[in-house]
Amino acid sequence: METIAIPTVVLILAALWVMLFAWTVTALARDARIRRARAARRSGAAASEVTTSPEPPRPNVLCWFVGALVFGAGLLMIVGGVGQVLETDDHPDPFGAEGSAALADAIGRVIWGAVTVTNGAYVWRGARRRGWLDRLGRLIIIVGYILVGVALDQATQRSMDLWAAGSDGEADAVLGGAMVQYLAWGAPGALLVFIGTKMANEQILMTTDANVRSH
Repeated sequence: METIAIPTVVLILAALWVMLFAWTVTALARDARIRRARAARRSGAAASEVTTSPEPPRPNVLCWFVGALVFGAGLLMIVGGVGQVLETDDHPDPFGAEGSAALADAIGRVIWGAVTVTNGAYVWRGARRRGWLDRLGRLIIIVGYILVGVALDQATQRSMDLWAAGSDGEADAVLGGAMVQYLAWGAPGALLVFIGTKMANEQILMTTDANVRSH
């Protein structure tokens, strides 16, 4: 994994733990208030039923702040990565070992920027959600996307060796190795994202599919 991956993972996990700590404190206080209100309604129930609509949960402002911070950091990484990709055109040997490594690092920065943006969006969207199942699901989603990011990054790094391949056999070996690395990290990551979205009743935000509507 390239060097940018380590601070990215640390930033995401630190933001996640801050969010979970804040949620735990606010959720416990809110649950205590709800229990007291329910006990009061049961003890003082009148003969006629009075139906009231449940109060929507207040948004967790800290989730908004942390989500926006992580989202913004991801955007900066994407912009920086795109700039690095454009700079590789001016490399004296863009298809050599040095040039391909620079391109792989630039693409990796874009990949981790996209992963960071996606995880920031999940933290932001959790501001209006409540419950341990939702929080656990979001944790699983974030871990899953980190694994997907590792898969894409490693496969990109491995694929750059195609330019140094001297024969079809070497090219096939490079492609096979890239696919193995992608599946080894990406398959568990995709499974975790799927499980997490079901637990948190969320949507899959980062996809590579495009829906084509026929008219």
